Parts: sequence; C-alpha cells; structure tokens
Amino acid sequence: MKIALIVPRLYEDINTNTTKINELISDACMGGAKLILLPEATLTGLINNDVYEHDISIAISISDKVITNFCDKAKEYGIWLCFGFLEKENDCIYDSAILINPVGEISIHYRRINPQWRAKSLPSNQYSEGFEMESAMTPLGKTAVLICGDLFDDNVLSLLDPIRPEFVLFPFTRCFPSGVKDIQKQWDDVEVHEYVKQAQRTGAIVAMTNYIGTADINDTSFGGAFIIDKDGDLHASLPLLQEGILYYDVKGCGDK
Repeated sequence: MKIALIVPRLYEDINTNTTKINELISDACMGGAKLILLPEATLTGLINNDVYEHDISIAISISDKVITNFCDKAKEYGIWLCFGFLEKENDCIYDSAILINPVGEISIHYRRINPQWRAKSLPSNQYSEGFEMESAMTPLGKTAVLICGDLFDDNVLSLLDPIRPEFVLFPFTRCFPSGVKDIQKQWDDVEVHEYVKQAQRTGAIVAMTNYIGTADINDTSFGGAFIIDKDGDLHASLPLLQEGILYYDVKGCGDK
C-alpha cells in the first residue's frame, strides 16, 4: 500500500493553507497514495501563544466545514486521511488529530495527551488534553495516532501496550533555537536518533511529518517527513525545509 507524507508550507491565512493542502492531497492521490498523513496543527501551525482570545480564534470544531470538506475529499478519492488541527469544543482548546476513512467517516478522533503544547498554568476549562488512546483497523493493520510530545511521554506510550498497533501515524511540529546554524546537520547528527529511539518503543512502523513555518506566522518549524520501522530503521525521509510529498510502499494486511 502506497502512503504519502505531506510537508506543507504554512501561512497566516487558513484559506491559503487549505487550498495548498488540497492541491498536495490531489497530487498525492494522483501519485497512487491510499493513505495520506499531514502534520500537527496543519491548518494554522502550532502558533498558540497561551492568550486565550488569540488561541480560540485559530481553533475549529470537529463539525467545521473545513473538516467536512476533508471528509468529502477522503470519500471522493477513496483514501485514508490523517491530519492535526487545533480543536475547540465547548470553548475549550485541544491539540487534536483525526483519521478519516475512505467513505468519509472519522475512524479516530484523538486529542494529544501530553500537555507540553501549552503552559501548565492555563485554566482547564480553556485548554485541555485527551486521556484515551484509540486505534482503527486500516489496510496497514491496527493503526494508532500520537501527536508530537506524546512520543516522548512514558505514560502515553504505556497506553499503546494493550493496543499493540502495527502502524502509528505521528503528526508533529519541531523547530530549533535560533542559534542552530545548520539545522539539517543538527537533525541528522543528534535529533533524528532520539526520534528513532522513541519510535522503536511503540513496536510499530511510525510515519511522521512536520510542516514548514514562515515569517507570516512567526514560526520556524523546519518540515521533514520520515518512515521508521519497528526495529528502529529509518527507511525513507524528506530533507528539512523541502515542501512536498514523501511516498513509501508499506506492506499491509494481506500483502505478500
């Protein structure tokens, strides 16, 4: 089964981002992808600043037309589609992701459990996290979703143990401090090894993708997409700061 990990470049206007993401999804489908993964907070970037009035303005509900349109697109193309977004429900903000199945239904609605995407002191009725791990059967086997800091949280990883997924979708966001001059070298020499080590702890194949930030949103996230197998081997990657699509053929259920 061919999967596609999309690395978009994000701007301030959500409509601009949505249009570009739709184009990339269409390109991935033309390239034969049957499952597509987009990054964490893929519609806006993870640009929450802990000021509630700002943060609630960039969050959307699960019933928003943007979500509905992505469900329609998954049904139109007959694909699995996973992406992260800042979610609002009852005026509370979550760092969330959904996995949509090929008939346009949401198979997984996951809320990040690790709280390090926002300040700890914020009111729980305004900012919150999930507490449950979900899974769904896909052509790749039992599939789960983690978001960013979840991968480095022992408590979150322990929730995978009873599920024992075969595949993990991992939308994330990452940047380096401004003092890092060669981000590709820093990633290759240091950071990727930490992600590989943590991915191996899931016991699953892990697909991960990050968006590219811009000055428009005051975000220096550097992109990158990666496939790590259950033995901790890095099988495919897209260079940092390169907008585009990483394709990979994964042996799924029933494949020989």
